[in-house]
Amino acid sequence: MAKERHYGLDLLRIVSMLMVVILHLLGHGGVIGALKLGSFNHFLLMYLFAGCTCAVDLFVLLSGYFSVRSEFNVKRLAFLMMEVLFYSLTIYFLSVAFGQTPLGVGYLLQNLFPVFTGRYWFFSTYVALTLLSPFLNCLLRSMNKGQCLLMLCALLGICSVWKTTFGKMAASDFGGAYSLMWFIVLYCVGAYLRLYDITLPKHKSLLLYGVCTLLCAGEEWIQSLWLNDTFVGRKLSMMIGSLERLYFGNNSVLIFLTAVGFFLFFKSVKIRSGAWKKCIAFLSPLTFGVYLIHDNHYVRPVLWETLHMSDYAQKPYAIFVVIGVALSIFLIGCAIEGLRRLLFRPIERSAFWDRLQERLTQNVHRFIIRVSEEEK
Repeated sequence: MAKERHYGLDLLRIVSMLMVVILHLLGHGGVIGALKLGSFNHFLLMYLFAGCTCAVDLFVLLSGYFSVRSEFNVKRLAFLMMEVLFYSLTIYFLSVAFGQTPLGVGYLLQNLFPVFTGRYWFFSTYVALTLLSPFLNCLLRSMNKGQCLLMLCALLGICSVWKTTFGKMAASDFGGAYSLMWFIVLYCVGAYLRLYDITLPKHKSLLLYGVCTLLCAGEEWIQSLWLNDTFVGRKLSMMIGSLERLYFGNNSVLIFLTAVGFFLFFKSVKIRSGAWKKCIAFLSPLTFGVYLIHDNHYVRPVLWETLHMSDYAQKPYAIFVVIGVALSIFLIGCAIEGLRRLLFRPIERSAFWDRLQERLTQNVHRFIIRVSEEEK
């Protein structure tokens, strides 16, 4: 019997991608840089920015949660790589056609191998994590709850608490917020939440998310309004190692806790409406395409230079413009990805992929058995 779909976490995937678009709009779009320090919009939009910063952590938590009980899915990885390649090449050739980018072998190779050339940093790291996931799953499933919790505490202490406590004074951040190491930590946390069915009441989950977001935004407010604007503040900041945005990294304790709080909230959400279930089931698979389109190497500068979002930074209705434009970008991206999926449907429905998955699984099992027999 097929396991019932978790629509709450599917909804989280949609919301997380909308948060990514908002982050890029505020950052790449120049809104944050155009804010007047101490203004109402400064407080409001920095709180929104802090609340969306956990979006990447959420995607990796979701990966660990759903993958720890699953076999390695070569078909899904192949489809994702085809999707990335499609957008990488298509947008490159469109950029060439419109005279924005020269046609050259170097450019072509960069877009022909986007995973290896880092055209999409998140996907490159995600592929590496996916290749490691079967081994991580074996490790996590072989441990009891206490052992797993101790391992997570050690990993979080090394990769998160260390960085948050010492910031730039730390000798190493072990790869940083966008590293494979931090993705492994998040994957293990997501897997732990699944293996031991960790839950938290909705109000406590939202409280954790809201308070940690407020503390992150508060750091920015203090930095901008006092530490960097007074002689004593600047001297203090220099003495303690420049703590600017210490808590804004994806691997900071506060951002990690916002991600966990938000994740646990949606984990407890139950979608009962049939119409909402259909809408969520339709949109959820399209979200990755939104990232590939709007944050493409060639699309990004054109998009934000065209929209001039910084012009709205001090408008009294700025928050509504930011959310409205982000939602529009999200929906347009979903529409484009929906058309791409229709185009690729015959390829994806081919029996070849199921045979490839079955053959790979059989070969892996044979290899494991052979190694086990040799050890005996």
